[in-house]
Amino acid sequence: MSVEERVNEAEERLEDWIRNAVEETQQELFEGSDAILDDEELKELSRIDQKMKESGEGSLWADVEYQIYRSTDEGDGDSVALDTFGVPRLPDDVDVDDDLRETLNEALSEYGVELSNRVERQFESWLES
Repeated sequence: MSVEERVNEAEERLEDWIRNAVEETQQELFEGSDAILDDEELKELSRIDQKMKESGEGSLWADVEYQIYRSTDEGDGDSVALDTFGVPRLPDDVDVDDDLRETLNEALSEYGVELSNRVERQFESWLES
């Protein structure tokens, strides 16, 4: 299979990888006795996200973006690569106290990192197959 065909196949699979990673990451970080936010903090985060969506600002959860592309390496030739961009953060204009802002941003950052790691692991597993 050509590199272009592999890039196209990876792009087709990316949404599934993201969907799987979102589900697993949200369960791991926000559900159960080991959740990184308590119920009130999670409700506040959901309220902020909903308000952002309603005002057309997007979503806190969509701040992590991915790009699949053809990479050229002098030693190994062409291959398929994945880059991750962005870290979820509360917008500056969200009115919450400093402690809550810090708590929510830490949770969003942990979420973003774990989400990216999960997508990248799925991508690497696909590359190896």
